[in-house]
Amino acid sequence: MGLIAGCSRESPSQHPAPPRDPTTRRSEQIPVDAIDYAYLKRLWATRGRPWVEGNAGVRHRESGAWVVDSAWSHAPANVGARAYYVGMATTPAVYMAGECNDRELIKELAEFHLAYLNRFETFASLQRWPDPVDDNRFAGATSPDVRTLAWVETQSSGRSRLRECELCNLQGLYPAARLLRLVAELPAEQRSTTLTRFAAAWGPLLVEEHTLRHEPMLDAPRALLSLPEAAIEAAREAARVLDEPTRSLTHAVLDRHLWLMATAAELVGAHDADAKLVALSADAETGLRRIVADGARLLQRKQQRHPTSVSYFDGDFADYPGHEYAGYSGVTFPTRDDRSPVRTVGWDVSHYHRVPLALRALFDNRDALGLDFPTADDLRLAGDHLALVVAASAPSQHPRLSNYSDGSDGWYRVGYHGGEFGYPPSDACDSRSPDRPCLMPGALLGWGALSGSSPSLSEFYGQLVALALSDDPDAIEYRRRALTFDKLEFARYGPDGSDHYPTLLLFALGPAADGLAGCSNEPQARGDSVDS
Repeated sequence: MGLIAGCSRESPSQHPAPPRDPTTRRSEQIPVDAIDYAYLKRLWATRGRPWVEGNAGVRHRESGAWVVDSAWSHAPANVGARAYYVGMATTPAVYMAGECNDRELIKELAEFHLAYLNRFETFASLQRWPDPVDDNRFAGATSPDVRTLAWVETQSSGRSRLRECELCNLQGLYPAARLLRLVAELPAEQRSTTLTRFAAAWGPLLVEEHTLRHEPMLDAPRALLSLPEAAIEAAREAARVLDEPTRSLTHAVLDRHLWLMATAAELVGAHDADAKLVALSADAETGLRRIVADGARLLQRKQQRHPTSVSYFDGDFADYPGHEYAGYSGVTFPTRDDRSPVRTVGWDVSHYHRVPLALRALFDNRDALGLDFPTADDLRLAGDHLALVVAASAPSQHPRLSNYSDGSDGWYRVGYHGGEFGYPPSDACDSRSPDRPCLMPGALLGWGALSGSSPSLSEFYGQLVALALSDDPDAIEYRRRALTFDKLEFARYGPDGSDHYPTLLLFALGPAADGLAGCSNEPQARGDSVDS
């Protein structure tokens, strides 16, 4: 992690980050390791675990057990939608557990997922949904014994429909697949009963009932693999001429595709680590490998090389209505006359945080997958792009990101929530405002996964840590404006010098945990189980 203290682990790219420079902090009273792995664990206990409890409907007892919360307000109609937020906390926690060989956390996450299984329902039970809905999307959709997380969606018309939130489920369940691989990589004699129960319960669910069942969603972008670039551009031009902006999105890769590919990669890796613990039929393994191969080829096809970096999906969403003001960087709320689409516009930086997590999933399982993409250099160049293009295009004395992954810093999703809602340029947003929020907090959820591969990105994360530690009034005002998240300031200490635990620090630094002092990647002694 470079500027974050205690990074001794060799990065995948073999490009070591520069040494941490203590002079980047203003207050010499702050200890060098003020943000270390022990602090990150306290962040998990203080913010991460309660976040999971509130969004999964399970509670963590003092004994360490996770139990179903019978009084959870989101059950039963909002279980699926809340899975989106479950993944936001469990993903950094799984990274922490894996990067730092934290067996205690591995066990806790396995116990959580075992309790979380109680929130799943079969399609047969959903066909007998107790509450009245206008449209039951599950009827006849698949095998009656398949389980999912259900969601009753209230539409703008006021009518309700029972369905799956595919993106929510994919984001919420990806960490379970990564955790399964971590468990499979442990020597068999070091797996406790809890871990073997987790693998036995979650392996089949993730493979057959979740990942393979969602493979058809790749059909549209898969068509891109056989289309020449000229045909794709012609379709986009036709969309512009006919004023049908969504037609150019037909072959766009979406965040759900990245989660699907990443999950499949982790499952293949888990099976390769221990085929007995994570058993796959020949057809299942073929299907998972097909998802990964298609996804990897799509990423390569969508890779845009720049002089010092690479980006992905530039221009895919140029005709998306939410991007039509990408070129307008005014402070005042835009009018229709201010529409200024950018032909090469990238994803918004909040959604773009899935890219580094998908790249890491492919890279970490590269031996099992037998793929030559991504390389260590691909990881470095992707991280460099965020630090040298997306960040550099938003000049500031403090770490800041433009609104779009190509470096554009115009408005995003104008009117998305009605009225005068919109995401202004990075220098005009306010993360404390319900109508003018900032995109940067969402962008930090995944890039720590590549901070060990890119010296430039490592330096950017070091600047974030310095910002969280700073007692400079300008820095304090900036982080309150740009990085308030979960109603908490992005600060290590409170105004009175007491410990402060902001959720965003956990989400941002969890995937970068191996750069923190106190993170150990030393293997545990043989014969010692996680429960011992």
